[in-house]
Amino acid sequence: YEQLGFHVTDLLSIGKVQYTPWPSGNTLYQGCNVTVSGVVTADTAQFNSSYGSYALQDGSGQFSGLIFNTNELEELSRGDDVTVTGLATDLAIGDEFGYKFDGNTRLTNSIVTINSSGNDVPASELVSCEDIHQIADEVEFYEGVLVKLNDVTVVSVNEYDWSVTDATGAVALIDDDMANMEVDNMLSALIQGQQLESVMGIFNYSYGIISPEVVFVSDYQEKGCGRGFVFS
Repeated sequence: YEQLGFHVTDLLSIGKVQYTPWPSGNTLYQGCNVTVSGVVTADTAQFNSSYGSYALQDGSGQFSGLIFNTNELEELSRGDDVTVTGLATDLAIGDEFGYKFDGNTRLTNSIVTINSSGNDVPASELVSCEDIHQIADEVEFYEGVLVKLNDVTVVSVNEYDWSVTDATGAVALIDDDMANMEVDNMLSALIQGQQLESVMGIFNYSYGIISPEVVFVSDYQEKGCGRGFVFS
């Protein structure tokens, strides 16, 4: 049974919006207008992606990140410190597609104020495939957070996403719904058995799956006998 509840505070953190005691993962603030502040981790390039959203964090670690969107394009850059006011929801709103947005805590119809620019982007949270596979215990904790996988191998490829594994033996997905064209093209070139030095992205729930949404390319490196991309 889910009952609406609130934290009484003058400064609402992203963690308070994201944390939930309910198995569904729905926010305590479902249907409420809230205001949070943080540093942009997914910017205008991601708003222009197929997912059409931004992301921000007010620190590092679990429950520190949040997806948000606006009615019109906002010129935001990674490292912008912003204050965002929007409707907290885990459900599609209006004519949005439920299969795309349902189950993902986010702010919609947001109004954004840029407080400063050029700030450090919060450090990515190092995770394993065991931490973020589809039925892992703590996947809700990383929603909206910039996460990083190290030393992974591509185990399967399809037209929608890529499966990778690491030393834990678990299999996780990486996706390109929030990717720019450069990242999308590089992901499309991945093949089964390819080793990746690291993969970094916004951990997100969309189209019924949970996965890091790879958003930027930061480097290209050799790994072992094969080639490995470093995505961020």
